[in-house]
Amino acid sequence: MLSLFYLLLDYVALFGLAVDLFVIHMAIYAMRRNHPGEVYVIWYACSFFFILFFGLTLLARVNGIGIYEICGTHKETCQSIYDHLTDPKGEIAFLGVMVGLALGPQLMTYLISALWGTASAPKFVRHIQAIAVWSLVKFLAGLGGIVISQSLAVQMAGTTLYDENIPRIGILPIFAIGASSVAAAFMIAAIYTMLNDAWDSFLEKHAAPPALMDIHKWCTRHVPKSSPYSMTRRALITLLESDAVFEYMADHGSTEVRDKSRSI
Repeated sequence: MLSLFYLLLDYVALFGLAVDLFVIHMAIYAMRRNHPGEVYVIWYACSFFFILFFGLTLLARVNGIGIYEICGTHKETCQSIYDHLTDPKGEIAFLGVMVGLALGPQLMTYLISALWGTASAPKFVRHIQAIAVWSLVKFLAGLGGIVISQSLAVQMAGTTLYDENIPRIGILPIFAIGASSVAAAFMIAAIYTMLNDAWDSFLEKHAAPPALMDIHKWCTRHVPKSSPYSMTRRALITLLESDAVFEYMADHGSTEVRDKSRSI
């Protein structure tokens, strides 16, 4: 009965692997023209952790020790690093806290200050959003590389895929889980880049909704309107428009400038 369960699990894993490959292909197809660099970075993160943990896992299995034992006296440190690299819940919680601390106070301050018309638009919203999304994407790609490398290393070492960190469910399901992590990384990246591109395209063709602009104007009604030019740029413009600059150019510049000055 148990062997039948493992057989069915392998078939499910094969189907899941096919779905993962399809998702990866479609995501890369969507990003290949406008975002080839992002595709490269995702594959690099996956490949880096694959190479690293394939060697470590293979070395540990051949010598009959746990992967942490390779670190010797630094076993606890290595275990902590491994747990951090393979803990999706912890990564999501960390990114959520980071985004909350970066944007939460700004949004709260905006809403409170709006009552007196002294609000200011939140800063670096898009940058913070990009950092959070790409951190999650790289984490998932790296996690996929780690899981896939362990399944292959164990298979090559001829040992069973079981220890205190890896459940006894066979090689193929573990490989499929790793592929699912990589597919999730590509899917998130593709959706994020497509939404950003669509939003940028919309802003190029249309202005912001009038209702939102009216609300923002009311929230910032007492904030002084800044000059479109910086103080340094305004000083340079004033200097270049002065008679002293023109006279210098007339004395040291081209013949055309001299002739123009004489005619004046």
